[in-house]
Amino acid sequence: MDTLIRETEQLILLAKASETKIFLKIDPILLSLLKGNQFTYFNNNNQLLKNNTNNRNLIETLKNEELKNEEIIKTLKQEIRFRRFAITCGFTNMEEFNKMAQFIRKFYYRRKSFITCELKFDVETFVKRIKLFKKIYINQVNYYLEPIPLEQYVRLSQNNESILILNSSNDIIMNYPYLIPFLNFIFGPESSDDDRKLFVKYISGTSSYTGELKIYLSSLTRVQAGRPFHPTTCEKYLELFIDRDQNRHRITVDAIKLQLNKDTGFGRE
Repeated sequence: MDTLIRETEQLILLAKASETKIFLKIDPILLSLLKGNQFTYFNNNNQLLKNNTNNRNLIETLKNEELKNEEIIKTLKQEIRFRRFAITCGFTNMEEFNKMAQFIRKFYYRRKSFITCELKFDVETFVKRIKLFKKIYINQVNYYLEPIPLEQYVRLSQNNESILILNSSNDIIMNYPYLIPFLNFIFGPESSDDDRKLFVKYISGTSSYTGELKIYLSSLTRVQAGRPFHPTTCEKYLELFIDRDQNRHRITVDAIKLQLNKDTGFGRE
């Protein structure tokens, strides 16, 4: 347990430095159980949750017609519900449960700004994570970035459920023919949460990454780079290269999806 706590502290430091969150897959019912004290349970570390004798005794006591104390009845019902839930989650005894509860209370509720138990891929949430930049190389190694408002190219609908792709004929679009297809892939009317999840994995290396995702419009050409686009997972960005000769009509969302699936092996996480 001490090792787990120490390593989680280190992950939180990394999350803070990278301005992202750690993803912990925790059942939301379990979180509500610990936060709201919805269940009362007998705090006995030696007690097996699957002890059939104890479980039968609880039910028989609850059925006892002479039992008139409403508080006791409420407590017994809470205990029975707790046992059923804990067993379903895989706990075998109270010691296991208490260690888990200690970990969640220490990190999730006290350090919640660095931890999340939910991955969101809906349009309204996702559009806030995408940042667009012009990447201008000074030489082969050094470059600087100029931010580009994403609102120039996408606009959230009134119901926050879809994105309208804008300005399909300006100079940037002509120089970067993959920009609009990529925006359509993650925000278009046919896009899905799974598409956005795939995009996250392609750029970051894992679909559980929760931070910003950057798209760089490079000053390098496709010929110089040797490819039309390229992800850099350590820095979480997708770089698109200048390609004025590309036939824009041949670049489809389906082709991009096929390429991303091929490159990530999506579905094998």
